Amino acid sequence: MSASQTEIRQYYQRVYLDSSERMYWVNRVGGNYLGTTRTLEEALYYRDLYSDIREGEVPRPHELNLQENNPYIEEGLKYPVPERLQRSRNYKPYTPKGSIYHRSKSCYALYYSNTYLCCCRTYEQSVYTLEKLREANWDTSKLPEINEKYPEWYTWLLGFYRYITIDANCRKGIDKLYIINVPHRYLKEGKNVEHIRGYRNLEDALYERDFLVEHNWDYDLLVETINDQENPYYDMELPPWPERKVKNIRERDPHHEEIRLMQKIILEDPDIQQKDLAQKMDTSDMNIRNWLKSYNTNWLDFKILVLAGEDPLETLTLEPLIYTPDLSPSMPSNFKGYVHKNYKSKISPWIITYHTKTYGVYPTRELALKIAEDLVECGWDKKQLRSIQLKHGYNAVKGSKNLIYRKGNTYAVRKTIKGKLAYFGCYPNHRLAEITRDLLKQENWNKEKLPNIRDTGELIYRLEKEYPSTMFSGVRL
Repeated sequence: MSASQTEIRQYYQRVYLDSSERMYWVNRVGGNYLGTTRTLEEALYYRDLYSDIREGEVPRPHELNLQENNPYIEEGLKYPVPERLQRSRNYKPYTPKGSIYHRSKSCYALYYSNTYLCCCRTYEQSVYTLEKLREANWDTSKLPEINEKYPEWYTWLLGFYRYITIDANCRKGIDKLYIINVPHRYLKEGKNVEHIRGYRNLEDALYERDFLVEHNWDYDLLVETINDQENPYYDMELPPWPERKVKNIRERDPHHEEIRLMQKIILEDPDIQQKDLAQKMDTSDMNIRNWLKSYNTNWLDFKILVLAGEDPLETLTLEPLIYTPDLSPSMPSNFKGYVHKNYKSKISPWIITYHTKTYGVYPTRELALKIAEDLVECGWDKKQLRSIQLKHGYNAVKGSKNLIYRKGNTYAVRKTIKGKLAYFGCYPNHRLAEITRDLLKQENWNKEKLPNIRDTGELIYRLEKEYPSTMFSGVRL
């Protein structure tokens, strides 16, 4: 009598083959991960020994001899192995070069000789880390140093695949198609975007990308002269395609002309200040600071250098442009972005949040989306928020925090003054609290004037309600 599907399913329950087909996972009753083994027989025996233990520590598979007295090895498997546990023809046996296991969307576990090394957030990070650990003879104490240098390699990887993207319009169920994106300055007249589509092989896209870069993006010349048989990418092992790419990567602009002009103006007027020099150059203080920062210097040191007769372009070294990889956990499937509507505010109803941190409130959704995109590129570095806001023409008022908090069915006004939290009363609605807060700002938060301020606020609030078309309506004081 043949076995039923139910019997076979129960016989192999709680055992899974990982995506690389190298290891078998074992889960506890209830679904929690328990351990990993190299063979199916070891996985079944380990499951029988420990998977019924719902909580608490159990021995790891590598701590046990799962081949000794193993009934699945001595007696053989009772039922045929189901397809989900069968390794394909492409399976390669385990080698002592280290292994990567895709545990979840944001977790790539690294192993060497069945020993856990660490976990990485993206596939490209796991490939880099595994290679560096191999060079360090699997010494995990080197991990901090490896992680510190990862952004340099990540920046190289972005440069390797520069101008190439995956066609997002590719139909499901067919192979990926690669696109070459033409830089904006080489676009044909009247075009805002231009793509060269249809590469099924990444090697072809890389080879033609190189040709176009070398020949100023002359596509007609490419069609006439390129020889695909000379493509060197088919003879090399390509680095991993990055799961998380930074948009619009670029090489650092050395600003040689601007540096020379700054040098000339300083020599002509040694007492000139930075803001005056910026006006003469028809630029901003921020641009000058950024140019000098790229040479790892500042205005005062640069001025001293120039007045000492040194050539800044020979003395200073241009810092390489290093991109910060996004190593945050992947967003859940229902993630709707970093910009959210704050219905309590009519003036700045759009708020940017990331990992419980707030990155300002904004009058329009379009502005908030642009600022959020730049924050993603700089790794959510809050120190750069101010410059990003100014880049998009938004000058946030310093200390513009709402200062109004929900307290039951009322709205409380409070502010931290000299390190202590001061309360300025509760109000039945948000608008009245908002008016009171603005009046308090005008009086420099003088609590002694609060009774008069409350009376004035109530008067303004009544006028707004009774005469909604007047100058008072909806205007912050």
